[in-house]
Formats: sequence, structure tokens, C-alpha cells
Amino acid sequence: MPANYFYTQAAYNWIELAGDAAATLIVGSGNHWANPFDLAGHTFTHYGTVYSGSTAVMCSMSGLVSLGPGGWYNGNVNGDMIHNPGYPSPGYGNPLPAICPLWNDYYGNNPPNNSLIGKIVAGGTNGLPAGNSWLVIEWNGVMMLPSDLNLISFEVQMQLDTSPNNGDLIFQYKQLHPTLGPSAASIGLTTGAASGGTATNYNVSSYNQANPLAANGQAMLWRYSSTGLPPGGAAVPTLIAAVQGAQPSSGGF
Repeated sequence: MPANYFYTQAAYNWIELAGDAAATLIVGSGNHWANPFDLAGHTFTHYGTVYSGSTAVMCSMSGLVSLGPGGWYNGNVNGDMIHNPGYPSPGYGNPLPAICPLWNDYYGNNPPNNSLIGKIVAGGTNGLPAGNSWLVIEWNGVMMLPSDLNLISFEVQMQLDTSPNNGDLIFQYKQLHPTLGPSAASIGLTTGAASGGTATNYNVSSYNQANPLAANGQAMLWRYSSTGLPPGGAAVPTLIAAVQGAQPSSGGF
């Protein structure tokens, strides 16, 4: 099995950024918006690439974080993460690495106009592991449609300053849609794919289907292993058999 990220259930530890005066407003409201978050001297390492600066982390209302200067995806249809996303701007059609805690098409809450928020949080605080700082990106009370008043809140916690090692990721799910849950979303990681191609590397937890690790009060830890075995060395079945219509494995380590 190739080197990849593996995922498993994690302790639920929601870090509330709404109402935090020290947090950064990324997107207030609306639909199909994305803005960058400034890493402010920190770095994030993902699939062996080190990202830094003010434009390398692009946060989208569509429930994903894309990586790389100038790259963003903000379309209205989620995908399987094997053949997409691949729509950065500039350079339409090139690979776009992405972190997808709950990729779908969302509308912002208006009011209170604080749909997408970010903050760098010190390790060892707020229940986070000690040592490294973490970037927390929160989707706060977003909606599937303006007429659908079921509010959805989730976040990704990204471990910073780990180079040359890849950073851990934790997906936290505070409140999902009461009927749809994750069944209309994509959850996973990808290097992205060029037009007509496939991603160099990816791991899909679920694509438009139920996922026991994505529910209210649940969390999912993603950790990279260079050996092709889950952290700790235990062999497990291939985590991605066939994404289209297949039930994903239960996790990995």
C-alpha cells in the first residue's frame, strides 16, 4: 500500500471561534466565496509540500480548504476527490490539493455574517496536543439552501510547523444536517487532479454516503504514514477500494 494519510475516530474537541475577538473573519456570508488565511510565519506540510505565506491556504464556503498560491475551488458540486478538485484560478484545470472535512455547496448565515472563521491556536491549549501551533478553520452555521434553516457547523484543525513531516488533521463535527448528515458531501484529502486525470494521492473517507465518523459530536483524525501502513504498523485493508458507490472502510489505525 502506498504512503498516505490514514484516518480514525478521534476525541471530540470543538474549539468555538464564533464570538472570539481574536479570530479572523474569512467569509461573512453568501455562496461560492473563498478567501485566504495568512499563516503569519507558520508553515503547513501536506503530502510532502510545505505551504507558507498569506495566500497558500484558501478557505472556501464549499466546505474545503485548498492549498497553493492562487489556487481555489468554489464550485457548487462536490466530487470524489480522485478526479477533482482541479479548478484553481489562475490555471483552470490544474491539480488542486485540498482538505475536505465536508465538501458541499453551502450558503452563509446572514445574520450574523460570520460563516467562515479562522484562528491560529497554541498547542497545549483548548484541548489540542502540546508542541505545535494549530490552524483552526470553522464553518459556522452554514446552510444547504437559503430556504433550509438547518444550520451546519464543522471545523478542521491543522497541525502547523511539522516540516519535513506532514501535519496531522482533525475534522470536528458539531452539528450536521438532521436529514442529510454527510450523505451529500465528500470527506477526505487529495492532491487534486488535472483535467481528465487522477490525483497522485488521495484518501476518501466517504463520498455522498453515510459515514459513522461524521456525525454530531464526532471527530476524525488524519495522520500520514510513509510506510503504507497505519501509524503503529498494523496492517489493514486498503482504505480506498472503489469510491464510486462503495462503502468506505471503517478508518485505519
